[in-house]
Amino acid sequence: MMKLKFIAILLIFSQSLFFSACGGGGGDDASDDTSTSTSTSTLTSTATETSTSTSTSTSTATDTSTGTSTSTSTSTETDTGVEKVVAWRLNPGSSRLNFLSTKKIHIVETHHFDTLSGFIYDDNTAVLTIDLSSVNTDIDIRDTRMKDVLFEVLSFPLATAENSLNLASIEAMSAGSKQIQTITTSLMMHGLSTQIDSNLIIHKVSSDKIIVRSQKPLLINALDFGFAAGIDELKTLASLTSISTAVPVDFLLVFTRG
Repeated sequence: MMKLKFIAILLIFSQSLFFSACGGGGGDDASDDTSTSTSTSTLTSTATETSTSTSTSTSTATDTSTGTSTSTSTSTETDTGVEKVVAWRLNPGSSRLNFLSTKKIHIVETHHFDTLSGFIYDDNTAVLTIDLSSVNTDIDIRDTRMKDVLFEVLSFPLATAENSLNLASIEAMSAGSKQIQTITTSLMMHGLSTQIDSNLIIHKVSSDKIIVRSQKPLLINALDFGFAAGIDELKTLASLTSISTAVPVDFLLVFTRG
């Protein structure tokens, strides 16, 4: 009997050494921690910026029969407690949003924004966020003037475009196929919002990648967003006789499965 007790004590002592060597069962560096947290801010139609924090989590299920684990969902949760599952996520490095400016009646120049983010959720909602401070016109002083005088990025740092897509139709597409979806986009910028109708060309490159682009340039009226005073000041600063308030915009957005 004493011998059995001694063996049991040795087993308990060995287990304690094993768990100590493995770093215990928890801690900040636990290798099975798969949750991540991100924070994003979006511009609303009020004159002040409202921040919306979202947390992104990935749940993992383990198949006990095979010993393998698979990812089941990726979701975002807002401050209001509304959780949305991400179906597709923008690849900003491969995406592009361009706009044209026209000065002195006939001089047309192309510009773009360097920082974009976006998601397509499983409830068919698509949201694109544009960092207005990332405007790139290839002329530093013009970038600064557009950020400070026109966009007023200290008060209105972001523009957001939100619409509804037919996600089931996209999922049913075969690799290499294309389709056109007609949408109405709510564009929010500089504290104001307007609706824009357009057609999107959706190209399903593979089961995990789609490309979304405008069928033709969208025509944005700068006056819809209260930019009249800013445009007048830009004309004075650059000694220009005119700057058009009609701004053509086109984009190519690459999404990968969320």
